[in-house]
Amino acid sequence: MKNSIINLWNKIPAIIRAFIVGMLIQVVGVMPIFFLVSKNLAVQPNVPWALLIGLLYVWIFWGFLSGKGWPFSNSIRRKELSRTKRMIPGGKKWAIITGIPFSITLIAFSFLGYLLAEVPLQQVQLLEALNTIPITTAISLIFIAALITGFVEETAWRGYAQKIIEEKHKAIVAIFIVALIFTIIHFLPLIIWPIFVIGSLGWGYLAYLSKSIVPGIIFHFIVDFIAFLWGMNNLSALKSILVHNVFVNGMNSLFYYLIIIAISFGTLTVFSLLRLRKETA
Repeated sequence: MKNSIINLWNKIPAIIRAFIVGMLIQVVGVMPIFFLVSKNLAVQPNVPWALLIGLLYVWIFWGFLSGKGWPFSNSIRRKELSRTKRMIPGGKKWAIITGIPFSITLIAFSFLGYLLAEVPLQQVQLLEALNTIPITTAISLIFIAALITGFVEETAWRGYAQKIIEEKHKAIVAIFIVALIFTIIHFLPLIIWPIFVIGSLGWGYLAYLSKSIVPGIIFHFIVDFIAFLWGMNNLSALKSILVHNVFVNGMNSLFYYLIIIAISFGTLTVFSLLRLRKETA
């Protein structure tokens, strides 16, 4: 019976299997944490109790996805799909170096996206709620939200999903398909799809070259944590960015600055990726 199910599963096209597995990890990983965060805001907001429970959940979930624990029969397969093997020294060094300019590029891209498309102000409701509770609790909740987002999204898509497709297709095909799926499931305005796809391609290529999702998790977390923290402390500035649309209100100085930053650090990212490819060839 078990072999029949496995054989049936393997007959499903790799792209569909990757989508199913990626979405399952995404939902099971993220939803409980954001439920905890919302409950912490409503119940005992003076105490960051969601942080401890969230960290325990991340530890258990990470252990399972990286091949630890039951069922032992597929632990090797889970470890392989999660891309959690040790990196070679040169690869580790350049993966970390690449993550720095890439993170800055992503932040610039994110703000460019806000300027290119109208984003509802409801997006800042969570940040407004965080401003009404003690700063220690707010930072703790931002920390666990950013951590679970970086961990789950990199594991689900650049780990499991991308690896499943890589086994049946060329790596570049897998990276691009995962980037497209990752963009679609975020329900973004079409105008900023190219920006999001480029960012997703960077995460995918970094994971493929370094043979690990760990650098992606680290910098994905850093980007989200900084963005959330900045937004919470600069709500007025964030709202003005969200309501500004360059197609309606015209290009402003911030738009030009972001273009320069994105091009400059994007170029540095490309050079770093090329060096990483050389180190891991």
